[in-house]
Amino acid sequence: MTRRILVSYLSLTLLILLALGVPLGTIYGRHERDGFAADVERDAVILAEQAEPDIAAGRPAPVLALAGRYAASTGARVLVADAGGRLMASTAARPPPADPAVAEALTNRHAVGYRRASGGGTELYVAVPARTGGNVQGAVLLTYPAGLVDAQATRFWLALAALGTLTLGVVALAGLLLARWITRPIRVLEDAAAAIGRGADLSTARIGPPELRRLADRLTETSRRLHRLLTAQRSFAAVASHQLRSPLTALRLRLENLEPGLRPAGPEPGLRPDPEPGLRPDPEPGARLAAPRSDAAPDARADLDAAIAEVDRLTDLVQGLLSLAHLENTVADRAPVDLDALVTAGIDGWSAYAAEQGVTVARSPARLGTALAMPGAVEQILDNLLSNAVRAAPPGTTITVGAAPDHHDPATVELHVVDEGPGLSETERVRAFDRFWRAPESPPDGSGLGLSIVRQLAEVSGGEATLRAAAGGGIDATVRLPAAHGGD
Repeated sequence: MTRRILVSYLSLTLLILLALGVPLGTIYGRHERDGFAADVERDAVILAEQAEPDIAAGRPAPVLALAGRYAASTGARVLVADAGGRLMASTAARPPPADPAVAEALTNRHAVGYRRASGGGTELYVAVPARTGGNVQGAVLLTYPAGLVDAQATRFWLALAALGTLTLGVVALAGLLLARWITRPIRVLEDAAAAIGRGADLSTARIGPPELRRLADRLTETSRRLHRLLTAQRSFAAVASHQLRSPLTALRLRLENLEPGLRPAGPEPGLRPDPEPGLRPDPEPGARLAAPRSDAAPDARADLDAAIAEVDRLTDLVQGLLSLAHLENTVADRAPVDLDALVTAGIDGWSAYAAEQGVTVARSPARLGTALAMPGAVEQILDNLLSNAVRAAPPGTTITVGAAPDHHDPATVELHVVDEGPGLSETERVRAFDRFWRAPESPPDGSGLGLSIVRQLAEVSGGEATLRAAAGGGIDATVRLPAAHGGD
């Protein structure tokens, strides 16, 4: 704003200077030309009166001497002709054979004006008759180069330009001080708004004109309300996280107490990596499974498995909502993260569970880099994307994970998780980031929040998440993050 105010002041000052200076310089230049022409015409009349006797007597030597003295003292070119238009004296190196101005002067008229000189440029010419009484005995022609004529006008234009430049400098200094004084309250409000955006409870300074002081009061009131709302929301998220997870954990443990007598021997459920890290609580400390009940009815096994699956899904759903609520109120402090190490760790963590589903997780040979992200964000992004990819990938296929600099933007690093599943349509790929949206053919154990969390984590880290159609079918889940320069 300071720059705009300063530019406005300077533009207005320049416009005023041009509006006043250009007409003034033009009028002064015209006045100088007219005045100079009048002085030369007067000199020409005097010179003609002095030379008239010698012209009438046909004595060219005195006429030439008189013209030479005048030309030496003034820098003009002098030409004298007799009544028949024949040249009697000239101070020019190559006088023209006939001059229209001389012909006009021989008709007993004065010829004054500006014309193109024979050697280039313009010149002032003044031709007057040399007469005795009413008889014209000859003519005197004086010419001056335009440079001599306009010298005074040029000096005046230069003086105007210097004065205008000095005026602009003074106005620029005064305008800068005035603009800083005007914008100081706005800068204070800008700093206050930035602090409010970081979640601070701020009281802004009451400075500046009444309008800005009222705005500062409203901003202070708004910041306090927002601070109370954010504090209440964070407190609710913390309390709800504990109050909701505890009964869900207890309910799952009670259901699992019935499970050994109903299920055939096999892998225990829930041994796969958490599809949404931090979204599934640990069992209560000291909790133990009860002894199997051998008298349980075999036909209750399916209901028990479904109940445990629903409890797991509800737990994931609650944790997903709480995580999204936390992310929406988070101001990220980004730090460099080693994508190479994180991708390797993610593949190691998911390879065992993917092998149980008949799926292979491999890393692409692309060069890995370093990105800027919120601490812990890339790990959660990888886990959510790998969870979705393992669910969607058919047995016998491969999930490829890789990160590489974006070739279209050197300041961006792309993280890819590519599966060979059935894929999604273009409309479904857009809707996949909506909360609670699930693909029509997706397994029933998902919460519909994984991709929403991925997008939120990417945005908090300064990037974005998109879904593309993979080249060989399936989905290419891409997360763009800011590159950490020099960190590769």
